[in-house]
Amino acid sequence: MESHPLRVEDDTSRPGGGYARLIFEGLGPRSGASLTVTLRRGVEADPWLGPGGWQAGEHAFTPQEVRRDGEDLVVVLGPEVAGQVEDYTTVQATLPELDACGVVNWEGVTKPFAIETPPPRREAVTVAFQLLPSGAIAFEDARDRLGEIAPPSTLAEGQSLLGVDYAALRRCFRGELQVDPESLQARPLRGAEPPARIVFAGDTTGGLRLRGENGSDYQASVGKGESVFGLAFADLAAQGEGVLELEPETFLARLVEPPRIEVPPSEPEARGKKNYAWVLPLLVFVVISGGVAYLLHQRSDAQAGAEESQAAETPPDATAPATPEAATETPEEPRQPTAEEIFAEGVAAHRSGEADKARLLLRQAERQGHPPALLYLARQVDSIDFEPGLFAEPDDIEALGLYARACAAGLAEAVDDVAALREVLEAKAEAGDILARETLEGPLVETEEICQ
Repeated sequence: MESHPLRVEDDTSRPGGGYARLIFEGLGPRSGASLTVTLRRGVEADPWLGPGGWQAGEHAFTPQEVRRDGEDLVVVLGPEVAGQVEDYTTVQATLPELDACGVVNWEGVTKPFAIETPPPRREAVTVAFQLLPSGAIAFEDARDRLGEIAPPSTLAEGQSLLGVDYAALRRCFRGELQVDPESLQARPLRGAEPPARIVFAGDTTGGLRLRGENGSDYQASVGKGESVFGLAFADLAAQGEGVLELEPETFLARLVEPPRIEVPPSEPEARGKKNYAWVLPLLVFVVISGGVAYLLHQRSDAQAGAEESQAAETPPDATAPATPEAATETPEEPRQPTAEEIFAEGVAAHRSGEADKARLLLRQAERQGHPPALLYLARQVDSIDFEPGLFAEPDDIEALGLYARACAAGLAEAVDDVAALREVLEAKAEAGDILARETLEGPLVETEEICQ
């Protein structure tokens, strides 16, 4: 940056006072059409001049006038500068666009008769919102950014907020509400599309948890007695789990059949298309074989009856050696694997990358109430250091249900995991995550009571 001799003069040609001429010697030939000026004083604290006085950060002022005067460049600054710089202050004035600066001892500039510095304008703030299954609109907590005009936690039908009514927000389903703190007006911004299908299942609190299908990040929870997108809570709770199809205009749901879980084909089946032409001949063979077996069985029964009648008429031969009765042998039933063995096989499959097989085995061990399986699944599905694999996305509500069952089974490790999950949920809620806040207030409290 080039340093040039600099003078400051009172601009008396303008009424009201408070105008200063900065004269940069030798910069006339290099003057530009659009320039800005920054002013800095020689102190460590608040060195830069801003609209409200000396401040920590740099601020660029737009001159009232820029003109050439022979070989010099004249920059006229208005009351927003002249009214704030005290006499005998050493100031460095910089023209960033020309990469030039100068140092001057500020004095002799008339102060303006009245200085009105407008307060800095507060920028608009965006607040996330979401339509709850019960029909209310939920907002993230924005009291730290909006103060008293922050939205309430929920908005019911028929209510309005800062010029926006409930119906307008409901049409958006999910998105952001942009609030202008100056005009006290708001407007909804379109956000994520509603999921076409929603999976629901019961949780440990007796309520229902919901999540969107096909990559949707929609999640919500419903308490006892609340409606679920127009459906009765009791009907869904009685079914336990299932799938809802959401109408995209009215956001009313209908119950559909749950998706069928496809079991992956074995390796020989996966390599090529199977030929089922042999099935019909096999069925014919089975039917014929069954008929022949039935006739032979009837004939055998008739013959056995005749032999019994003859034996009854013929006295037994006392001299005949006794024939020992044939020992009745009961075939041994195959041993069913224990929950511990199923769990161990599931963990091994998971570690080897066989996610589908591992999930089926671990769920089987979970249904048998195997405590290590409960804890293992909870750690895989919660949002603490979540990695896709066994599950496509985290589900803290399901994790809390598994942790609660693990605690009830006496696993002390689950208590520490629940405490760690609380820290993660609190951080999310502080960042404005609505579902995290609801989980903290509901399912987490229930689980912590079980894990005490």
